Amino acid sequence: MADGTLKVGTIVTSSGSGTITLGQSGETITAGSSVTNNLQNGTDGTWTSTVTYSTTLTNTSGGDATLTVTGNYHKVGKVYYWNLPQLTRDSVFSGNDVIINKFTLPATANSNSVNSRGIVGGYKLQGRYNTNDLTGDGQVYWAISAGNDYATLTYLQLNSSGTGFARLNGSGARADCSGYFIGA
Repeated sequence: MADGTLKVGTIVTSSGSGTITLGQSGETITAGSSVTNNLQNGTDGTWTSTVTYSTTLTNTSGGDATLTVTGNYHKVGKVYYWNLPQLTRDSVFSGNDVIINKFTLPATANSNSVNSRGIVGGYKLQGRYNTNDLTGDGQVYWAISAGNDYATLTYLQLNSSGTGFARLNGSGARADCSGYFIGA
C-alpha cells in the first residue's frame, strides 16, 4: 500500500506470539500527537500509607500508634518511584517527639529483588535506643526487604557499629521520605 492509511484495532502475529516489525531498517515510523507510550510515561497515582510510630521514646518493640498519610508514586513497568509528604513533628504528630518505625508502600516489593535502601532527609532527625539519644555522626535511612509492603526507618551511627530508631526531636523536626523499589 503506497501512501495509504492503515487503520486497525489490534496487531498480532499469525501464531499469537513473536516479533512484529514495522518498517524496514532505516525507515521512520511516526505516531500521531494523541498516541502515548505507556512504557515511557508510566502511571501516576496516590496511596494511603500507614505510618507506625511511638510516642514512648523507649519503645523498642516497633511502635504503639499509627496514622495515615497520602503518598504519591510514579510506576514504570514494575518500578515504583514514591514519596510521602513531610512527616513533621509539629503538625503530623501534634507537637510530640516520636520514633518513626515504618510506613506502608504503594505495592509489595518483588520477592526476588535485592533489598532497597535510601537516605531519609529532614531536620532534627536523630537516633534513639532505649533511653539513649544517639546524636553522634549518623544518618537515618529507610529499608525495604524483598516481599514486604512496608519500609522501616533506622538510625545508623557512622563512626561506630551502633544503630537505633529514627526520632523526630524538637520543634520543627521533620522526615522527608522518598525512593524507589521493584514491585511484585
